[in-house]
Amino acid sequence: LIGAYYDEELIGFIMLANAGKYAMMTQILSKIAHRDKAVNNALIAKAVEICSENNIPYLVYAKWVYGTLGDFKKNNGFEKIDLPRYYIPLNIWGIIVLKLNLHHGVISLLPDIVVSTLIKIRNKWYGRKSL
Repeated sequence: LIGAYYDEELIGFIMLANAGKYAMMTQILSKIAHRDKAVNNALIAKAVEICSENNIPYLVYAKWVYGTLGDFKKNNGFEKIDLPRYYIPLNIWGIIVLKLNLHHGVISLLPDIVVSTLIKIRNKWYGRKSL
């Protein structure tokens, strides 16, 4: 865990896991009240510094997503890199899930345009709900 402090107050943190050849950020949170201090950017910079000091060549920011989090990742220099993955069913349920292509969840079956439209609808709903 890496914390960001302002006047002895914890205003953000990042969880960084060392996996040998890469480090993985699994969570990054900061207080909205301190948004003007670019806390998330400072935390990412510290994670990069730690990776450099420990000769870790790759910093991974969990699963690639679309929307504002995807934009944040792109704007901070992260790139989507697809790696080959192989799935081996261990039982009949695994065989069924793989045959139906459900091993990535139902959302993965939807086209990107549908997912982005649903995200926009959700954001409008949350925006309306918070008023």
